[in-house]
Amino acid sequence: MKKKSTKFNNPTVADFFAGIGLVTMGLEKSGWQTIYALDYEKEKASTYTNQFGSGHYHTKVDKKGVRYLFLNLSPLYSPLKEKTHLNRCVSMLRR
Repeated sequence: MKKKSTKFNNPTVADFFAGIGLVTMGLEKSGWQTIYALDYEKEKASTYTNQFGSGHYHTKVDKKGVRYLFLNLSPLYSPLKEKTHLNRCVSMLRR
């Protein structure tokens, strides 16, 4: 079964150094919607999630999250190359 991307009303962005959400705050004021936020420092998570919610905040990289980004951010997403791209992206992000 082919998974479809989610439809968003605003342009979407991923914040890979989310911290406490300062970039997300600025982007939201400009009409952008952060659909994926990542920061390895778990101490910052509570500040971010209190302000913006926890549904899109992550403290580790995983294939499910990278796949979600491919479906919702990348116009070049190709289901035929999914496994190769996912593995490459996850390995690059874990370095």
